[in-house]
Amino acid sequence: MRKIVFLLLLITANIFALPGSPMDTWHYTEPTTLNGKSFNTFTKKEDPDSGRTLADSFREQMGYALRQGDSDCFWLYDTISYHRGKAKDIYDLFIPKWVENMGYVIDFDKNYVEYIPHVDSSVESLMKQRGCDTAVYFYPGLYLYHPMDPHPYKGGQVEIIEYLNSKNIYKRTLYRLVK
Repeated sequence: MRKIVFLLLLITANIFALPGSPMDTWHYTEPTTLNGKSFNTFTKKEDPDSGRTLADSFREQMGYALRQGDSDCFWLYDTISYHRGKAKDIYDLFIPKWVENMGYVIDFDKNYVEYIPHVDSSVESLMKQRGCDTAVYFYPGLYLYHPMDPHPYKGGQVEIIEYLNSKNIYKRTLYRLVK
């Protein structure tokens, strides 16, 4: 009984809370029109329901996929509708700032990129179901194996899965994180 009470206390104290969105702190610096739709200069937190923020222009949403028996939380993005399939800002701006806000830095010398015909079927299905071409997953401070460095490390990792529509293939990028 005590274990159940303790677990409930941890849950209500948000000990298991997921990190906020990679786009939480980002906004357009001036009103922007993309494909005929206007977007404002507020962050998603400042304007959560208008559908007109920077995060909305990427159709940012959260979803879960079952991988190796675990329910993994992904941040999902549609770069095709308003950004001509360009995910550069996700890779170069949003993700680095997001992990820095969580106390990590990216070891850019240890990045790993691969082009593969398929990803886990649950991730592929989630992306198709939500109409998104990019999925981001954060592995918090665990001992992880990195394909380019066979020695496990303690830190974290961000996995970015991007469907390259023009090539009908997936790009999988792993950012190694150091605390």
